[in-house]
Amino acid sequence: MAARRSNVLTLLISVLMAIALWAYVTLTRTYEDDIDVPIAVVPPAGQTIISGVPASVTVRVRTSGLNIANLRLYNRPKVCTLSLGEQAPDEPSAFRVSNPTMLKRIAEDLGVRVLSVSPADITLRTGTPELKSVPLVVAHSIECRPGFMITSEPTADRASVTLKGIASVLAPLTSWSTRKILLGDVHEGMTIDVPLSDSLRSLVDVMPKSVRVHIPVQQVADATIEDVEVSLEKGLADMGYTVRPNRLRVTVRGGVNDLAELTRLDLRCQISGIPANGVVIPTVICPRGMRVIACSPRTVRLVRRQVASLRNSSDESP
Repeated sequence: MAARRSNVLTLLISVLMAIALWAYVTLTRTYEDDIDVPIAVVPPAGQTIISGVPASVTVRVRTSGLNIANLRLYNRPKVCTLSLGEQAPDEPSAFRVSNPTMLKRIAEDLGVRVLSVSPADITLRTGTPELKSVPLVVAHSIECRPGFMITSEPTADRASVTLKGIASVLAPLTSWSTRKILLGDVHEGMTIDVPLSDSLRSLVDVMPKSVRVHIPVQQVADATIEDVEVSLEKGLADMGYTVRPNRLRVTVRGGVNDLAELTRLDLRCQISGIPANGVVIPTVICPRGMRVIACSPRTVRLVRRQVASLRNSSDESP
């Protein structure tokens, strides 16, 4: 029995050593492979880029299998920055980033042998920038833990941002957003730093680069408010209508902290139409972030003051 266990252990060790040897030989061999490298272009001082810039270039590299695996899985290529201020324009406000220039810069960043870059050349045009202030929009997809809710929209510490670019690019832009906030199982309020979107990274410069966003989250609760007054539109009141009953009991759902400060003066119950049978369901308006879940009584009745009407008629008679 002991000999059998020894044979199994020896076989297992042999297999592991064979796998390790195969992996070593495979990863130390030289291969050629294509790697995507993100690029960013810095325009000359006082200029901005007005032509499209590819988000990345495809680089053909020759190196060991270990380096290729490292570039693909772990140490992804960093953004390669190309500065137009370091070269002269081919024509007024037009720069051509040639293949040798990109090869040299990318090879320095990657630390491996670079064979080719695609596209081979990039032509970029620059122009005089302008500034434009636009409203900031907080993009988000936030899911709260059961029993919690977002009591109001997430808000940034500033209402607008400044865009820098050429007039033709800035003209159609009416707002700018943050990068989308993705959160789940949120059960408390928080304030986080959120970078702004860089969807037009090479054409528009955004200031500032990030904002602080407050996300108000509270535990869900219900509160019942007594004696909420029912009001009529001015036209109905002038026609001599009254409402019975004129006060309601309203149950509101919202954040526990907000409900603690809620009073009947924060609720507005209004009637705007005249139904045929005089029975109407009042419209109850509550503060933002809350909703009405019950109202007692559910309906009220409109009653016209006939006495007042007769008195007015007698006053008008000769």
